[in-house]
Amino acid sequence: MLELNKLYNMDCMEGILNIGDNTVDIIMTDIPYNISQNKKIDRSSIDNRRLKRGKRSKELNFDFGGWDFFADNKDYFEFINHVFTLAYSKLKESGSMYMWCPKNEVSFIEYILKDIGYHVRSTLVWCKTNPCPQVFKVGYMSSTEFCIFATKTSGAKHYWNIEKGQKHSYWIKPICQGNERTEHPTQKRLDIAVDMITQSAKKDDLLLDMFVGSGTFLEAAYEVGLNFIGFERDEKWFNVANERIQSVMAQTRLF
Repeated sequence: MLELNKLYNMDCMEGILNIGDNTVDIIMTDIPYNISQNKKIDRSSIDNRRLKRGKRSKELNFDFGGWDFFADNKDYFEFINHVFTLAYSKLKESGSMYMWCPKNEVSFIEYILKDIGYHVRSTLVWCKTNPCPQVFKVGYMSSTEFCIFATKTSGAKHYWNIEKGQKHSYWIKPICQGNERTEHPTQKRLDIAVDMITQSAKKDDLLLDMFVGSGTFLEAAYEVGLNFIGFERDEKWFNVANERIQSVMAQTRLF
């Protein structure tokens, strides 16, 4: 068993093998979206007041890093299947999973999860009140992010914080801002993560995040009293997340 409350700079497929079966209470993770391209757009001539202020990059880079490149869709889905098959045996019978994923692939990924054995419950939506503008202003802005909520068992055998009652399946909130904001291209909001975690886990439970990214879910887990194990193979984001988590752990937990 790996040391708790630690972020590991390693491939999750290797790291998961070092976690005991039936020990994880909640999985919360933001998988690679498979949207990176070797493509850049010059925005210097676009009529946009925010760009003209001079503080924003005039170049839009679609290369988010090697972690988001796959040979093709088949390779991508096989990767997802492999990772979450490994994770399935680590999840307790009462456990839940929250998987943020690309909107175009939600249905395909749900089929993969069901085939593994997960029970898909809901597709949750974050509606952004201030999404990034559409580059050429000839289409709709990308204003939503999707998260699959699943459990290991069917029926009502999973843990659910009944004190929080029934929940809507969406959040209407702006993108990350201020001190919370990092450079990560798919960063999720801390308050939404806290809301999800406190719905499906309790103090001293164990959270697993296989794709830590900027570290949002580990910070949320620690602040509300959970233990965590996280994996991030990209050295840049490992350093960003580790610095963030070490800063949080130096402070007192909220509860």
